[in-house]
Amino acid sequence: MASKTSSPPGLITLLAVLVFILGCSGGVNPTSPDPDLSDRVQTSSAPGNTHLWGIWDVSLDPNTGTAEIVPVRGLEFTANVTQFLQPPIATHHLMGIDISSETEWETGYVKVDVIFTHPFPGLTVYTGFDVRGTCIGNGSIGGLADSEILYAGPEDLHVINPDGHTRWFNPTEFATVETILGFTMGSLGMPTYNWSATLNGYKYYCDILASDEDEVAFFADPGCPNPRGLFSAGNTNRRTYEIQFPTPGGIPAYEFQYAVVASWEMPENEPPEVPDDFPLVANCQEAYVLSAADMSDLFFVDGTTNGGTLGLQVRVFDHQGAVSPSGVAAEINAIHLETPDNLLPVGGLATFDSTALAGALIGEDAISATYLLEVPACTPDHAGTFPVMIVVENIDPSSYDPGFPGFAFPQGALAAYFSTTVAVGSDTPPTVLSIDPVEGYLDESITDVEVTGLNFINGAEVTLIKNDAPGVMIEADNEVVTGGTTITCDLDLDGGAGAEIGVYNVRVTNPGGLFDELADGFEVLEQTWPYWWENHMYNPSHFGYNPTASSPDPTDWQLMYAASTPQRFKNITPIVAGDKIFHMSYTNYYDGAYSARIYCNNLLTGAPIWNGRVNYSVSSPRINACLGYYKDGTDEYIVAATDAIYCFDANSSGTNPPPLWTYDDTSPVDGMYIGTQMTIYNGKVLAKCQNQATLHIVDVVTGTLDYEVPVSAGGEAGIAAANGKAYVICGPYLDCVNISTGVLEWTANLSGSNVLWVTPCLSETRAYIANYTGYLDCVAIADHDGYLEGDLIWSFNYPGSFTAGGCSRYGSDLFLGTVYSGSRVYAITDNGSSANLKWQSSFTGYFDSTTGVITTPSYPNGLVVQIERYTGIIYFIDITNGNTVHTIGTGDLNYFRAGPAFVDEYMITAGGYNLYVYHVP
Repeated sequence: MASKTSSPPGLITLLAVLVFILGCSGGVNPTSPDPDLSDRVQTSSAPGNTHLWGIWDVSLDPNTGTAEIVPVRGLEFTANVTQFLQPPIATHHLMGIDISSETEWETGYVKVDVIFTHPFPGLTVYTGFDVRGTCIGNGSIGGLADSEILYAGPEDLHVINPDGHTRWFNPTEFATVETILGFTMGSLGMPTYNWSATLNGYKYYCDILASDEDEVAFFADPGCPNPRGLFSAGNTNRRTYEIQFPTPGGIPAYEFQYAVVASWEMPENEPPEVPDDFPLVANCQEAYVLSAADMSDLFFVDGTTNGGTLGLQVRVFDHQGAVSPSGVAAEINAIHLETPDNLLPVGGLATFDSTALAGALIGEDAISATYLLEVPACTPDHAGTFPVMIVVENIDPSSYDPGFPGFAFPQGALAAYFSTTVAVGSDTPPTVLSIDPVEGYLDESITDVEVTGLNFINGAEVTLIKNDAPGVMIEADNEVVTGGTTITCDLDLDGGAGAEIGVYNVRVTNPGGLFDELADGFEVLEQTWPYWWENHMYNPSHFGYNPTASSPDPTDWQLMYAASTPQRFKNITPIVAGDKIFHMSYTNYYDGAYSARIYCNNLLTGAPIWNGRVNYSVSSPRINACLGYYKDGTDEYIVAATDAIYCFDANSSGTNPPPLWTYDDTSPVDGMYIGTQMTIYNGKVLAKCQNQATLHIVDVVTGTLDYEVPVSAGGEAGIAAANGKAYVICGPYLDCVNISTGVLEWTANLSGSNVLWVTPCLSETRAYIANYTGYLDCVAIADHDGYLEGDLIWSFNYPGSFTAGGCSRYGSDLFLGTVYSGSRVYAITDNGSSANLKWQSSFTGYFDSTTGVITTPSYPNGLVVQIERYTGIIYFIDITNGNTVHTIGTGDLNYFRAGPAFVDEYMITAGGYNLYVYHVP
């Protein structure tokens, strides 16, 4: 065996110290691996769980790019097992080094693979866990959470790509020198040189982990082939190091020391089943892997314009948490963030104790816990990259000392150390002021969302982040920045892609990483019904279009069936809920002879399921029915209104099932029908009688009355609801009622003398009301753009000479039809403070005001749909110019007042004596 006492010129010397941390657990002395070997091994009963298994001197020659490895024996070892690490007992040296051609000798950058072979082939009892190869050098940066910590700065020897940092076996603190629990200098080490770092970078070794593979991705993979991180007896593993050596005076200094640290515990059986017979305490007690994602919005423009929040999304992996009933989070006592450049506002240190960590926890699984650690009011003094040391303190055991007298151990808390960086941008961060719309339904797709603010840069990204679960994010698409103050984008609130019901912060991130958030700016609402469309007039909270339905080509619709139904008057657009169709019909508009009924048919076959009577007042002179659906958990309700309100179980059967409840106004009078003046909103029925100036707010589940609210007038027009408010048309007025308190908050004057039959069409800030005298009014329902709630913003007189039908909205365009013979369909554009006619349809017909314009699921593709009352022709209209692109003739000439409903590949409409269902095959 070669020995060396000096190094030739140009030869770089490194000392490699192999250290295995092996837990002692009675029965087998780990220094005596096998009885047959005992005569070849000098052993002792060593306390603790740390053993020195061998030492190498390693010389690197930059001229040849080769390494010479020289094993060193030392009689000073308490347990001398060095002979097993070298020939002749070992067939080859158990440590090797491959130097990469990417090494830059002149700058001190070395890329090298360090190869290590487990010293006991075949002895599975000595399977190692969480093996770490550590480079030991000098330190110049002091720890803040623990003042005894000293680690490498940028001018010191340091591992550029460490998997982590460890305190184990630094030569300063493990000071019981020349013993099995202490640090031992090799013959080619520098005995007069005291390597000062107490925290040193390492690379993680285990079977199957490739030399340059990311260890976080390896363990995070649900199919990880080695989740315990074992190093099998006799196996050889390698890892790639990138090391930067110091260059004092411009000349690289190539000296350092190397230790290998591993964990072990006696298995339950011998020979063991690997790894099942090894308890989890065979793995290291502290965290073994950590990932950190920069979520900061730090910036530095100059000495007065700087700041932001340091944010790190940290995922901590801990073996012991897998068996803890409380999970990985229960294994962590605290997490410290340290920045040597004093980036953090209080002395460069931020500590998250158990209480703070509980609030920062955003996700946990069997192997890890994920935290969002945020430190506001940071003080960067330059732009660029700042280093951060993440210290994860272990809760039990809490120290390095196993409790054996006579040995020196570090006094600080047992902790795992990981380094990362955060970016500080050189631009002014963005400011997010608002988003429009402020809400959307789960599984909805919203186009032309507008985010307003300041300092937006081309390429900025919009993200919704759930305020109580920051790991839930919705990424916007198609962001377009205009003038640095506006971003338009699309939002897909797809539950299948991870969207959840709840409140979200709105984040805008500029290129370079600076961002700002509008707290609680957007809400994803629950769809409490499994259908997408009733009738815009009676379901105003859908805002005039359905984002979740399919968008078939109108020429693809084919008649699936026409189911025969009694009574030819059908005023109500059918409701589709699951596999059921709900619709209403009656004998005559002026019929008081018990004829109004609600029907339920099977969507796929048209077969009748049940029907029930919904008007009992024989003397009621008029019938103008309304229908609504509500789902509460697994319970489904169908609510109809004629002379009173009737609520049925939507899953009834047979003929004339009894209603769950019936509500009549407090002073029923003949002729005071409810009909069109009913809608359902957030579990409340909102209803108003024809000639009674009272809004009734009734619980949809129980039928109990919450409030009777006096309003400005009676009338036949309907009610819309959004944002907790009911918007009630009362003759020539629009009243706003707080649904939860029953308080009338404001009243707006409308154009003309009366408004008949229609329901307000709502946007987030405006209500649109078409009135009997041919006007479309726009009223503010929220303070915006200088307008106050209740202000009449504009009133537009469209060319129709008769009353307007129901109005639908998409973006800033409004679509409506006038009634009676010779009427058209119109598109009117809201310009902010005024309106203009965009187009009128080329065809004319008799369009009943009850249905108005019903938008289709092809709406995003640019289509609007209208049905002519007496011909039964369904018109598909180009949204851009009003041209007819397709028609479908039902062949039924009997009284179409109900518009079509769309869901998935089905289009459903009712007219005359039939229920028509079209589909796309």
